[in-house]
Amino acid sequence: MEKKSRGRSDAQKAKEVTSNAGFDYPLLLANSKQDADDYARDLQRILHEDNAKVDAFRMGWLQSSHGGKFIPEVASQKNGPIGPWYVEPPGSPNSCCQLSSACTEFSSQGLELSLALFNWGQDLQYREGSLATSETPAYRRQQDHYTFGSYRVLLSRGRNGLIVKCDDQQTLDFLVRCGMKECRGANAVTA
Repeated sequence: MEKKSRGRSDAQKAKEVTSNAGFDYPLLLANSKQDADDYARDLQRILHEDNAKVDAFRMGWLQSSHGGKFIPEVASQKNGPIGPWYVEPPGSPNSCCQLSSACTEFSSQGLELSLALFNWGQDLQYREGSLATSETPAYRRQQDHYTFGSYRVLLSRGRNGLIVKCDDQQTLDFLVRCGMKECRGANAVTA
């Protein structure tokens, strides 16, 4: 049973907020990394003229530091420093637009992307009516509020939109009930 507040579930309240906000901020779900990558690249190519403008469209992956294995983290020694990831031209191998490495809450706090792609990890999952931290020791932090704070940072890094890839079915179903729509990968974006 989902938590209720004054007769409405958290998912119902979230859906109301997203539908009544009156702004165009896409909150999308992807079934796979490839679907999210394809959608983001189409958006960049079609709506942002393949970054022909000086104020380049920046997109990149984010992940929780305790969420489990996904793609290499930018701050690791072999993947180089964080700065170039944000500012290198989209064609550069070090650019966030390559979609081959991800920032965590530590390297993304205070910085924004035009479109954030977020891998929802195994450290925060929807269980028994609410979002809860994982019971698995490998995904736990010292304090549960660290996990919630991490997600607060990561989910707010997209200036013009957010795509979430979520592998956990219960969490995915909850996000759909909250009003998130599925992105359809390649050729899904129209001008």
